[in-house]
Amino acid sequence: MRSEDTPSRTLAADDSGRHKLSEVCSVSAGPSGGLLKRLKEDADGPPVVTPPDFTVEQTIDTRNVRRVPEEDAKKLDKFGLKPGDVLLVRQGAVGRLAVVGDEVANGRWYFGSSFLRLRVDRRHLLPRFLAIYLSQPAAQEELLGAQLTGTVPSINAATLREFHIDVPPMDRQQAVTDTLADMDEAIRAQRAMAARLETLKPSVVAEILAEGRA
Repeated sequence: MRSEDTPSRTLAADDSGRHKLSEVCSVSAGPSGGLLKRLKEDADGPPVVTPPDFTVEQTIDTRNVRRVPEEDAKKLDKFGLKPGDVLLVRQGAVGRLAVVGDEVANGRWYFGSSFLRLRVDRRHLLPRFLAIYLSQPAAQEELLGAQLTGTVPSINAATLREFHIDVPPMDRQQAVTDTLADMDEAIRAQRAMAARLETLKPSVVAEILAEGRA
């Protein structure tokens, strides 16, 4: 029997040429809230990633990650994180994503109750490409359409495993990730320039007024 954490080994596209997520990655839900009751900033155990730790660049900000006591961490073994895991918010702000980086490589890191963990089969899919793909407006619209109705919007692991995505050749996936990385770098540079110009406004005004009084 195939484990929930083991994606199938063959790809079978549907009529549109897309594939089920379950063919290219495993999908696992986060732990129950009861296992994280003592999650806090000053606990002595390993860190647990939660939605506030996401950045706009779809990475993990490790500076304020909360932790669980060491004795509670013993119950979280199957909720561990590895570099390349993709976390998707499954309740509330459904569809937010982050790719786990090398920050989790040296130690035990876990993911919280609000997430689905997508662990890709790297023979077929790049983690960053998956995050980019699922962040596109069309995919986000599909994710929101698959939400379960209730007081708090949510999506479960079974539904996400049936979600269909495009799986282009690896070189095309790499081209997409490289191109968007270059664009993100340009955006960061433009934002830094805009912030710098904003801080210069008062001194420019003061200088112009001073010249007028000279």
